[in-house]
Formats: sequence, C-alpha cells, structure tokens
Amino acid sequence: MATMRVVELNLEALDLKYARLSVRQPAAERRLLASLGETGQQSPVIVVAGSEAGRYVVVDGHKRVRALQRLKADVAKAAVWELPEAEALATAYQMGAQGKRDAFEEGWL
Repeated sequence: MATMRVVELNLEALDLKYARLSVRQPAAERRLLASLGETGQQSPVIVVAGSEAGRYVVVDGHKRVRALQRLKADVAKAAVWELPEAEALATAYQMGAQGKRDAFEEGWL
C-alpha cells in the first residue's frame, strides 16, 4: 500500500459523496454517537485527496463523520491515503474497513 499520514481535518473539507452507499443503522449510529461523545474519536476516518485543493474524499468512516457533525465538532482525525480514489475504495473494501455489509452495500461497491 502507498504512504499514509494521520492528520486532523476540518469537517467542512470532507467530501461525503460515497455516504449514500452505506446502509444507515440508527441503533449502531446512536451507540457511536454516545461513544464519541464520551471518549472522543478513537480511530481515524480514511480519506484521499479530492479533485479540489484542500478537499478530501471519505472512503471509510461516514458514520463517524455524521456523528462528529451531530456533536458539533470542527475537526476529524483522518488517515490520508496516497492512492487514487478507486484504488482506495477497493483497498478499504478488501481490508473490511467498513465492517459488516449487507447485500445492498455489497452490490453498490
């Protein structure tokens, strides 16, 4: 895998264009929201540089970003992968970084 660096990024710099590809699970998202509120963000979201300067495409961690937004956070810890977007999506999928998927998510990916 190519290089990676972990940084803090403004939530406004994150492009969530793939968020619609993951099925929402309200109970799990409530638990995540409570956990982030109590202990803060423990694992970074995975991003790649976007086509627009200063923007980053989220390839994994959409639920964490939504929870951080609900908590009115300004920044998120992010692992910036130095990969093309399509390769990063495939790598995150292969690593199982998105957790258990249902049939709809499998089809979308």
